[in-house]
Amino acid sequence: MQAAMSVRTRRYTPAQLMARKAKKFMSRNAETIVITIIFILGLIAGVLLANTAHWLKERNAMNDYGRELRYAEYEVKSGDTYWSIAEDLYVLNPEFTDIRQYVNLLQKTNRSFDYIRQGQTILIPYYADPNGTSVFDAYEKYIGTEEQP
Repeated sequence: MQAAMSVRTRRYTPAQLMARKAKKFMSRNAETIVITIIFILGLIAGVLLANTAHWLKERNAMNDYGRELRYAEYEVKSGDTYWSIAEDLYVLNPEFTDIRQYVNLLQKTNRSFDYIRQGQTILIPYYADPNGTSVFDAYEKYIGTEEQP
């Protein structure tokens, strides 16, 4: 006579069955899920970076208003800085929406991002009408003779 084997079956609730299926799915596809999440986060970061770059480009865009960029030589006086020169001149140029744009142009024009020193000759960029008729009175402090680099 054989002993009767008793098989115990466990009954699961629907919530427990779903949890078991989800756990089994996660264990089988963990690598794919992680890669997918990384890919989606990369896409989101790329879109945010592109939008930020576009916003900065629009914010810093300059319009030349049909005027041409010219240069004048200026001998640096005691106490002058790129910032102090830019404070005097950037407001006269509607091409610049922010003083930092003009400071950056001054530094690039003179190939110097450091301090300027007394007696040093630098180029002052400014915009003027192509026929040269409009040079502002405020430039008189800085502009002596015009020079093209």
